[in-house]
Amino acid sequence: MERGYAMTDYFNNENAREVYTLAELSGVLKETIQRQFKRPVWIKAEISEWKPGQRGHYYLQLVDKRYGIIEAQMRAMIWASNASRIIPYFEQTTSSRIGKGMTILFQGSVSFHPVYGLAVQILYIDPAFTLGDMAQEREATIARLRKEGFWDMNRELAVPLVPQRLAVIAAPGSKGLNDFNKTLKTFCPEVHFNITLFSSIMQGENAAADIIRNIRIIEDQHEDYDALVVIRGGGAELDLKCFDEYELCAIMAQVSLPVITGIGHTDDETICDMIASVHRKTPTDTAAYICDLINNFTTRINSAEDYILSKAGALITGTKENLFQLNKRIERAVKNELRYQDSLVTQLSDTVRTSAYGMIKESRKEIHYTSAVIHQLSNSLIRRQKDFLEHANAGIKSSASGILNTAKTKINTTEKMVRILHPENVLKRGYSISILNGKAVTDSNEITPGDEIQTILYNGELTSVITKKQDKRNG
Repeated sequence: MERGYAMTDYFNNENAREVYTLAELSGVLKETIQRQFKRPVWIKAEISEWKPGQRGHYYLQLVDKRYGIIEAQMRAMIWASNASRIIPYFEQTTSSRIGKGMTILFQGSVSFHPVYGLAVQILYIDPAFTLGDMAQEREATIARLRKEGFWDMNRELAVPLVPQRLAVIAAPGSKGLNDFNKTLKTFCPEVHFNITLFSSIMQGENAAADIIRNIRIIEDQHEDYDALVVIRGGGAELDLKCFDEYELCAIMAQVSLPVITGIGHTDDETICDMIASVHRKTPTDTAAYICDLINNFTTRINSAEDYILSKAGALITGTKENLFQLNKRIERAVKNELRYQDSLVTQLSDTVRTSAYGMIKESRKEIHYTSAVIHQLSNSLIRRQKDFLEHANAGIKSSASGILNTAKTKINTTEKMVRILHPENVLKRGYSISILNGKAVTDSNEITPGDEIQTILYNGELTSVITKKQDKRNG
């Protein structure tokens, strides 16, 4: 309780507190920092922002991260007087441009400004550290590509013998693209190339993302192309860093087409070069490689054609000689066979002639004997048939007379019956004929009451309407 009163007295008693104005506090901080950092210090940090300013100054935002989380952040600047010296030296030594995302080791002067706060003036950047850091990052990227199975995927794809359909990723209008096209025309003037240009940024912060975008488009159409060509030329060696980025290398390694790169300079080999199916230093070298493939294939085809023609000529010549010799052997064999067959025909002819004479004599004897037998049998048969016909003639005459008399009797009887049964004679005896619908009625079931019928009498006709009918069986 007493302590509570004491604390209350402390906050209410202005004499018990030491109060600083903001300017005074800033002054204390400035003096403290100046005293603590009298000389420049070495600092390691990542560049999160890089902005060239007016008059040659550069303004940076530096961060220190741990597990991706920013633990510290500070402003920095490079005044033009230092920038013109340290930046070119750093970039030439490391072959990399200073920019966002790069971790650097630099010597800087720490200062505090009452208005602008804490800041670091960069006096020198150590390229050796950055080279080591870049090498370490590069090795980590290579190790990751190997571990994930991407390293050899495109390296194992073979470029076709005649790669004419080319998907080309390059900056439009660039020197590299012009050199590439010019070399193709120079070394393969008779070859028709089907080249599709996929325009892309080939350097700077957005280069990797733009190249990846184009690779994905090409992959969707990969059946339309023989190879993917990535070329870059005319820029500085400092702009090759994007071709070491993991995302770009991983995407390029998985392309279904063999990749041919021409993105480097004489002494540089990027990771994209390493994972590509074929790597050449420059766009000119790349075009020359493609032309060499096609020209070598053409040479092999021409050599094969010459070889085939030579072998075919020799084969034809040899075959002609063989046919000539075979023809001679066939002629001799045919002549020998014909002579042999002629002798056989002569022998057979003599044999047939001799046999024919004997057969003719025997046939004549048989014909003479058969003729005599037939003559004798014919006379005997004629006599028997003559006797039979005379006997039959007498019988026919006797039978015919009786048959005629019987037939006449039957005809007379039939004629009498026909006269008796003639309708006119039947009607004379009092019978009549009933007609319904043009037909004679023989059954009462054919008529129904109300029907109109005609009755034919011997003398005249009657028309009647049926009012009642009665079956004979029903009484």
